[in-house]
Amino acid sequence: MVTGRQTCDDVSFGNCLGLARAWLGRCKQYHGGISSFNVDYRTLPAEVIEDSDAKARNSIKPEWLKDNGFRPSRTINVGVKDAKTWGEPFLEIHRDGISTPEISWAALSHSWGGKASFILTTDKVEEWKREIPMAAMPATFRDAVKATRELGIQHVWIDSLCIIQDSPEDWEREAELMGDVYRRSTVHLAAHRSRNSDDGFLKPRPKADYVSLPFSSKRLKVSGNMLVRTPLTSYRDSLSSHHHSVLSSRGWVFQETLLSPRTIHFSHEQLFWECPNMSIAEGEALKIPRYFGVNYPVSPLDLGFGKLFLIPTLADHERNITADNSGATALTENDGVSMWYKRWYLIVANYSLRELTVATDILPALSGIASAFGSLVGGRYTAGLFLEDMACGLLWIPEETVGRETQRPSSYRAPT
Repeated sequence: MVTGRQTCDDVSFGNCLGLARAWLGRCKQYHGGISSFNVDYRTLPAEVIEDSDAKARNSIKPEWLKDNGFRPSRTINVGVKDAKTWGEPFLEIHRDGISTPEISWAALSHSWGGKASFILTTDKVEEWKREIPMAAMPATFRDAVKATRELGIQHVWIDSLCIIQDSPEDWEREAELMGDVYRRSTVHLAAHRSRNSDDGFLKPRPKADYVSLPFSSKRLKVSGNMLVRTPLTSYRDSLSSHHHSVLSSRGWVFQETLLSPRTIHFSHEQLFWECPNMSIAEGEALKIPRYFGVNYPVSPLDLGFGKLFLIPTLADHERNITADNSGATALTENDGVSMWYKRWYLIVANYSLRELTVATDILPALSGIASAFGSLVGGRYTAGLFLEDMACGLLWIPEETVGRETQRPSSYRAPT
């Protein structure tokens, strides 16, 4: 028998976002290093904690969950709630020469869907510091604010609202920080259903058809009705199929998802939770199987290999490597550095199949992963390659794919 749970008809419903809030609360409470404890992360409310989990509660957190003083230059403060209503969100500046207190933020991945009109420009900065009316926001950004509020987080980072879009200097400066914006976020919101900023992702879903059948077990002495449905789309297909996800082929999203400590995937049929310790589906009763090891088969555009790709503490725990997502401890040759370079080439091959709206973003959109990976292997990175493995790295060849012709860029980017 395949067991599962009913999914919400509308993602904006409180019980749906409440489930996401419970996942986040449990991860923040329990997930440090490798955990051997067994907790039902789908249980509501999140505050219900088993005494037997005290050991897990005190486990050491990896570097990417510790505050290192990093703050995004700007975030959207989602507003203050009084007895009944929320105040309007506003643009908050964090880099003004004054040491700011620790803050928590969500970071959004979304599809621009062409040219966007609701963006931060130089002339809007002062106005938006006072307020950004929710009614004026496109649906996708409005939904990001709503989800952030429901998760109990005060700030959300949205690229088009937190980077001054008519300032090349600001974009260049913020692009260098983007890897840390996602890596140091509390949670990453991936809007797989939103085709553009006006589409939104907290909206009704295709209605699931359930058939109610009588169920009885003499052995267990239980009886009642059992709901039967057709299987939901798998975790991998939901996140890596063009048909189901508008983010599956986006270049920037690859880095954003891989570096973020936690992701809530807002997919077409259900929510998915992903963190280095586990993955969970809203409509399934069992945890999604995870893999370990470098040689896991990775299909094109597959996000399935996820966050463990840069965390050897979890991915190769049998070798007791102490590095983490921040790259605080470099690997040694005894730890199989050559195998980790093979992992880098899988990353580059996957990334190379993705699309970028602006062709010159090809190196900036990979720079965050390159920085984390370089710290991990102790390598010197330059334009997609590491000097320590240059002889192997130069042996690349272009791979022709159906409907896509490989060609040289029209302008110079880097040596090839």
